[in-house]
Amino acid sequence: PADDTTVECLLRNADIAMYRAKDQGGNSFHFYSSDMTTKARARLSLENDLRRAIEREELVLHYQPIVSLRTREVVAIEALARWNHPQRGLLLPSEFIPLAEETGLILPLGEWAMHSALNEVRQLVHTGFVSLRAGVNISAHQFRQQDIVHTVQAALAAADVHPYRLQLEITESVLMQNIEATEKTLRSLSEMGIELSLDDFGTGYSSLSYLKRFPIDVLKIDRSFVRDLPGDDDDAAIASAIISMAHTLGIAVVAEGVESRAQLEFLRERGCNYVQGYYFSHPLPANLLKQLLLEDSRLSSFTGENANDASTLLVIDDDAQGAAAIEAIAKAEGYRVLLADTIAGALDLLERERVGVVLCDQRMPEMGGVGFMEKLRRLYPDVVCILASAHADFEVARQAVNTGAVYKFLRKPCDPEELIAALNGAFAAHRTAAGARVSRR
Repeated sequence: PADDTTVECLLRNADIAMYRAKDQGGNSFHFYSSDMTTKARARLSLENDLRRAIEREELVLHYQPIVSLRTREVVAIEALARWNHPQRGLLLPSEFIPLAEETGLILPLGEWAMHSALNEVRQLVHTGFVSLRAGVNISAHQFRQQDIVHTVQAALAAADVHPYRLQLEITESVLMQNIEATEKTLRSLSEMGIELSLDDFGTGYSSLSYLKRFPIDVLKIDRSFVRDLPGDDDDAAIASAIISMAHTLGIAVVAEGVESRAQLEFLRERGCNYVQGYYFSHPLPANLLKQLLLEDSRLSSFTGENANDASTLLVIDDDAQGAAAIEAIAKAEGYRVLLADTIAGALDLLERERVGVVLCDQRMPEMGGVGFMEKLRRLYPDVVCILASAHADFEVARQAVNTGAVYKFLRKPCDPEELIAALNGAFAAHRTAAGARVSRR
C-alpha cells in the first residue's frame, strides 16, 4: 500500500519489479522500490534518444588495429560503435548496446555499422593498405532476426567491396541457437569468401565440437585470459592450449587486450598469429586511424621492430658514473646501450624496447638485483642477465648463478676485458635461447 495510491500506478510499479526480476535471470522475485521508477524512466529516455541517434548521425565508429605478429602489419581493423550523446557525451558500447539488443534497435544499428565499416576499409584500400579487412560484430539478435546473408550481400554491394574485406565477429552464444540453421548460414557466408571470427573464446559454452562443425577461420582469445600473462600460470596454460588447439584445427588466433611487451613476447613465443590491444593503439576515429597507418603501417615504433635485441644491452645502475663507464665499453664493442637508474625505469624500457642482455647492480634501492632478475626471467625468458656489485656478495651471486637467474657475476668497477667477455658470452647465450624457441614453434 505504500508503493502508490492508484490501481494504474500499482500495476505499473509491479511491472517494473517484474522486469527487474527478469533482468536478474528469472526464477526470482523483486519488491518494487522508488529507485526502480527512476531507473526505468532513465532507461526509457535513453531508448528514445537511441531511436533518434542514427537519424541524427550521432553514432560513430572507432577502429582498433589487429596486428600480425609475423609481418608487424595491420591486417584488420575492428569496428567499435560509439555514441556522441548530446547531453552525456561519448558513450561506449557497454552503455547502449545491451539496450539496443533488448529493444530491437540493434538491427538498424548493425546495418549502419556494417555499411560504415566497409566504406571506410574501401577508402583505406584505395589509399594503399591493400591487405586490410574490416571486423564487424554480429549480435545474436541480428543473427536470429535478420536474413544476415542478404544483409551482408547488400552491404558489400553498396560499398563495392570484395567479401574478402569483411570479417564477421560472432560470439559462442550465436553458435548455440538453432544449430542446424546456424551452420547453414555460416557456410553460406564462408562460401562467399567472408572470414568468420569467434569472439571472446573461452568465456561462454566453450564446446570444442562446434570448432570442428562450423567454418570458423579465427579464434579470439578473450582479454580475461591475456590480462595477467605471463605471470599467471593458469592463464598461461589456457592461452597456450587455445593457440595449440586452434592451429591443429587450421584456425588462426587473435589475442585481445594486449597491453604490455611481456604479453606480446609470451604470445609470440606460443605462435599466436595476431594481437589487438592498447599496446598498439586504442580504438581510434577514422581520421586518426588513417594518420596512424600512414605514419607507420608496420607499427614498428610500438613493437620495437627497429631495435635489434641481439645487440641491445640494458644497464640498470643508480651510480651514474659506473653506468657511464660500462656504457662506453659496451658501445666500443658495437653494442646498443640503454640506461636505467631505477627498477621502474628498467621495466618501462623493457616494455618498449627489445633487449638481449641486462646488466644490473646487485644493490638497487627498490629491489635487490637477484630478486629483479628472477622476476625478469619469468617475464622475458630469452633475456640473459649479468649481476654486478661493488660489495662482497659472493654467496648471493653464487646462488643466483646456480638457479639460472643470472648468467654471470662481475665485481665493480668492472675490468674491461672481463666485462667484454661476459657481454659476448651473454649475447651468444641470448641468441641460442631465442633460436631454440623459434625452432620449437
